[in-house]
Amino acid sequence: MTSYSYEFRVAGFGLKAKGRTQAATQKLKPVTRNSKLVTRNPKLETRNPQNGFTLVEMIVVIVITGILGGMVAMFIRAPVQGYMDSARRAEMTDIADTALRRIERDLRTALPNSVRVTTSGGTTYLEYLETIGGGRYNSVTVPVDCLNLGNCTALTTTGNLVTGAAGAASNALATGGNIVPGTSRLVIYNQYNNSGANCSAANPSAYCAVGSGGGPVITGVTNGATDANADVINFAATTFVPSGGAPSSRFQLVSQPVTYACTPNGTLTRYSGYAMQAAQSTSLATLTSAQAGAVLATNVGATCNFRYDAFAVAQSYGLVTLNLSISEQDASSGQIETVNLYSATHVSNIP
Repeated sequence: MTSYSYEFRVAGFGLKAKGRTQAATQKLKPVTRNSKLVTRNPKLETRNPQNGFTLVEMIVVIVITGILGGMVAMFIRAPVQGYMDSARRAEMTDIADTALRRIERDLRTALPNSVRVTTSGGTTYLEYLETIGGGRYNSVTVPVDCLNLGNCTALTTTGNLVTGAAGAASNALATGGNIVPGTSRLVIYNQYNNSGANCSAANPSAYCAVGSGGGPVITGVTNGATDANADVINFAATTFVPSGGAPSSRFQLVSQPVTYACTPNGTLTRYSGYAMQAAQSTSLATLTSAQAGAVLATNVGATCNFRYDAFAVAQSYGLVTLNLSISEQDASSGQIETVNLYSATHVSNIP
């Protein structure tokens, strides 16, 4: 009997098996694979994977992102819109408030009894005479007692108004250029705003010509001849109306007329530098004859008016009421939103 040795390997495991046959003539059985024994080990295999994503995955991500974005937009839309509305209202309020404050500040410089209001063509006009200073005068006039007798040519102040003790122009009225010889006017005891456009000796007003209450144009200011602490205001021969001057010996220096024109659904504009008119002017050509108007507010709403009560407080103080609205369109809703502001200002009517 001949012995044979043999071995076989199980694929994938590298195992060996040995055995012997008892007969030389015995045939060996063919080696077959056992499907249960042949398994794949991923650690032993070498792969070359492709990194990326499919079109389906991309579409799913886009859809989910869109859904989340829509949900977030629904929640933040209201706060953002509320902020924009608040900012727009604050801006409109600021425009109206700034315009009214400017008018109030200017009215504090108004010559007593010079404020007047009229309406023409739907536009309301508020006019006053702007003062740049004032003070008291003494009994030294040229000629003597000219406030009663007429033909005054000079008035002496009770203190330095324009010049210093040495006679040089030193204070703000002179160095600032507020008093302009040939333009600035001297006004004493103005009691009427000439709202009736009826200038006469019986109805004197600073808006009228000299002889009907109008103040003379100042030709110059010099240092007092007998009192270095006084100034002499010079002007052309003038007979003041009413005669006798002011009971309180007060005078005012007027620089120019000023007009505020407010047009509903239009603009609010300030005009100055034009020639003084006896009757209140509503002509744009007249108001812009010296310089263009300064626009204070645009987008004025349907409400824009001024009112003046000359005897609001014991015939000593007038009351100017201002009502201004600013309108803007909401871009998101298309609706017109309006802010209304009301203001009241006292003006002194003590001449």
